[in-house]
Amino acid sequence: MIVLLNRARRQATSGGGGGGAKVYVLDDFPAFRARGPILMKSDYAGALREFRRPSDNATKAFYPDVNGVLSLTSEDGAGTTLADWITTEDGFRYQDFDQMGSGDNWVQATMALQPKDIVGGVLSLESNGLPAGDWNVSRLRNNSLRNKTLLDVYTVMNPTGTSYISVNGGHGNFYGWVATDGSASTNLHNIYGTPSMYVNGVLQSPSTRGDVFDSLDEGLCTVAEHGVATSTWYVFDEGGYTSGLDFAGSMMCRIYYEADTIADRDDILALIENSTQYNL
Repeated sequence: MIVLLNRARRQATSGGGGGGAKVYVLDDFPAFRARGPILMKSDYAGALREFRRPSDNATKAFYPDVNGVLSLTSEDGAGTTLADWITTEDGFRYQDFDQMGSGDNWVQATMALQPKDIVGGVLSLESNGLPAGDWNVSRLRNNSLRNKTLLDVYTVMNPTGTSYISVNGGHGNFYGWVATDGSASTNLHNIYGTPSMYVNGVLQSPSTRGDVFDSLDEGLCTVAEHGVATSTWYVFDEGGYTSGLDFAGSMMCRIYYEADTIADRDDILALIENSTQYNL
């Protein structure tokens, strides 16, 4: 669904799509922070995600599998696979790790707000077989993303709700784009800068919350936001806001640049698809 120019560029960088080397987006375009269940930086050697199992509330972090993806064959660094550790339990996300290696990770210690990525020992997947996750009434916090005068944000997502916000800054007054099916409200975001929004590489011009919903009602897609500001936010939470506006669906990969990336947007989007393989 990314424009044909990007598809041609992606094929050129990956050897024409016939077994060429994967090109990692964070190699060519290093970010401020980046998270996701798929390796996006070739020399990142850390874990992708830390899970909690409910039987004993133990947590354990797991690394990319041999394909660079979080899967049930992912190991903990000591030979234990995710499948062996989780058995037939549900698995809740305690932490997503920053693939830039900053140590500023996305954490949710409150059990009731942790995304549930594993149900009965089965990892939630998108239709193409890659990791997804249930974000219904769930939140992850990374406060290194608050108090920023400029952020460009790239997201691989598949929203399924009818009224939601994907990020908020606390105190009920700070939030990103509001998507509400059929809403005529013109309050699209609040204390979030003056961002533009591209969905699958195409500029959107929403004037109502209903327009925002229609723009994002694409299934699995990429969303690029330019000109985000969180300079007065108290916290930075992904995935939830308040009752009736919690994000539902999947929000797999998020990449944050502390710079204007408009000139590089097409290249970044092409490399996101190349390195994540979500077939956007």
